[in-house]
Amino acid sequence: MIRHALAALSLMVLSVGLTSCAESGLPTDTSETSARAAAFPGQLTVTSTTGVRMIDLGVLEGEDPFALSTGYGINQATQVVGVSGNFAFLWSRNQGFQQLDIGPQGFAEALDINERGQVTGDRDFDCPDLAMGFIWHRGMWEDLGTLCGPACSTCEAGSTGRAVNNKGQIVGWSETAPFVSPDASDWNQHGFLWEDGEMTDLGSLDGWSEAWGINERGQVVGYTAGPGGPQACMWENGAIQPQLLGFDSFGWSIAVAINNVGTVVGWSNTEEGAQHAFRWRDGSMEDLGRSRTVIRIAWPRRSTIGV
Repeated sequence: MIRHALAALSLMVLSVGLTSCAESGLPTDTSETSARAAAFPGQLTVTSTTGVRMIDLGVLEGEDPFALSTGYGINQATQVVGVSGNFAFLWSRNQGFQQLDIGPQGFAEALDINERGQVTGDRDFDCPDLAMGFIWHRGMWEDLGTLCGPACSTCEAGSTGRAVNNKGQIVGWSETAPFVSPDASDWNQHGFLWEDGEMTDLGSLDGWSEAWGINERGQVVGYTAGPGGPQACMWENGAIQPQLLGFDSFGWSIAVAINNVGTVVGWSNTEEGAQHAFRWRDGSMEDLGRSRTVIRIAWPRRSTIGV
């Protein structure tokens, strides 16, 4: 089964993610003669019953057409970033696929892009079980570094850049002490805020944390270790300790994105033990329920949580 990145469009870009036509339940025989499809000549256009169009972006030139591609981020200019096979990519309407040249070629993934075209993600750097976060812009790139700093040797710490806002502030996660193994119970990993070459440790409540989203006000969301597992949290007003969003009585919860008015989305366990999407604002949580139409989150390879 071919699995390619898709961009979903109606009057504006709605979402981008990892899916396949067969799995989504959407029709696969949509005509490519519509005005929307004409903007993407030669690419499969899939239309849902609600009128949302999904454009098959394919894979990087020269790759196996049956290779996996995943779109992780998109901006208002319809620039899409993700991973195709083993390579980070930037896709646009005018130029199509562009492989991001990020150091010695190993596996690399682009996870987010802002309106200025700045891209963040992570890449291999010849260290087992570790990756290094990066920022890329107009063909230039640099590593984000780690929270461990000079206390760690080259292959003892890594990082991931998960989201970038229009100010160029990046959030993600990094080791704070030498990495032991993926299964180590004393894993030392904290969310960070990176700006102008400086990485700030966002702390945790109980051992480890990850930062997943940031808005233009500098509010950051993610999760921190807590009683019973990960707990959705927020960092704001320059705080270096997370504030729980209030789902701790239900078990696991993850906050993955925040908009400029402070609305947070993610998922949480319910009292019955199910996993539901949620929307949170000013201390109030709305249960979005479980639905076959909910777009699944594509998880970066270095996250401590998987689906």
